[in-house]
Amino acid sequence: MDEKTLAYIAGIIDGEGCITILEYGAKQRRNWRLTVSVVNTSEWLVQWLMLQGFGKVYEIGKTKREKRIWQWRVDGRKAGEFLTLILPYLMIKKSQADVALRFQHRRTATLWQRRTDENIVLDEAESILIHSYK
Repeated sequence: MDEKTLAYIAGIIDGEGCITILEYGAKQRRNWRLTVSVVNTSEWLVQWLMLQGFGKVYEIGKTKREKRIWQWRVDGRKAGEFLTLILPYLMIKKSQADVALRFQHRRTATLWQRRTDENIVLDEAESILIHSYK
């Protein structure tokens, strides 16, 4: 992607996007996943984001006036790759992206290792931190 496209996408993420670390799984097997998403009633916008090479598009509901609501979402390692590309152009969500990338780099580095109590605590702490920015 060229610089102009990356800057435009960063603007979309700054204004309409969500960068988060989501918890999933049973209490005994808790885990966390990096997710970057945009929810919008413009199908064109979310489809265009997908055509840039990242994520998938989902129809997630309708507004009170029956207008469709769309979500573009990218998760895990691909979300980290995406954020790395747009990081220099982010303004409002740069701090969230920094936390998200730190989380994803650590997760990637320990991918094939047994999940330690320390890593679980770090995952939870970074999830809490990234939610505190909202």
